[in-house]
Amino acid sequence: MDRVLCSPIELGSGVAHCAHGMLPVPAPATLELLKGAPVKLGAVPFEATTPTGAALLAAFVDEFVARPMLRVQRVGYGIGHRDGPIPNVLRVLLGEASDEEGEQNELCVLECNIDDMNPECYDHVLERLFAAGAHDVWLVPVLMKKNRPGMLLGVLCAPWLAPVLTDVLLIETTTLGVRRHGVARTALKREVQRIATRYGEVAVKIAYHHGRPLRGKPEYEDCKRLALDSGVPIHRIYEAARQVLAERDLSLEPVEWLP
Repeated sequence: MDRVLCSPIELGSGVAHCAHGMLPVPAPATLELLKGAPVKLGAVPFEATTPTGAALLAAFVDEFVARPMLRVQRVGYGIGHRDGPIPNVLRVLLGEASDEEGEQNELCVLECNIDDMNPECYDHVLERLFAAGAHDVWLVPVLMKKNRPGMLLGVLCAPWLAPVLTDVLLIETTTLGVRRHGVARTALKREVQRIATRYGEVAVKIAYHHGRPLRGKPEYEDCKRLALDSGVPIHRIYEAARQVLAERDLSLEPVEWLP
């Protein structure tokens, strides 16, 4: 699957001449467009990212990463005309994600303990967190002070999204504080394929290890839809998908490790 990655964005410093006069860098439109993205200030004494550039990044970038793991295939450069203390150069790399040891990246975990919120609200909170870009969200029952039952609410996300998701937790729950720490994750490369069963097509997530298909898992929403359309129990849809995957040597169960 093609993806566009971008390093943290340098905004520059100083002032910019706009239709409304001189404004401090970055321009208001630039900041508005780059909400949630990681930015840097001060590397050059002028505007380094214009609203037009910010709009392009906001529209095309899938993820902001500081150190992408790539096998580089081609390199391209765009050179600006304004001189400064650092090269006025845009460098673009075309490559493939390294899958020798799986996809490795730095992520962030947000946590908070809650013991005074209506449990009906958790579904809404989890939906808001996923909609805001969380990779995963979980709830763990815990015992808090004075033996009060509570919930540990955890969120896994990209570091640059941590401020946005922290705001969701502080606004949408009753917590008074959110903990944050960085984690390193190694993840299998994945792609979604569609397979044909006797009940209809099902999307299947295929996981790869060292470049080879490891296992596949049907997507729940597709299985649910086919079960309702066909009037059969959902486990029959899973069984039909399992048979197709078995024919392709893609079991739903982890395969035995081979040296």
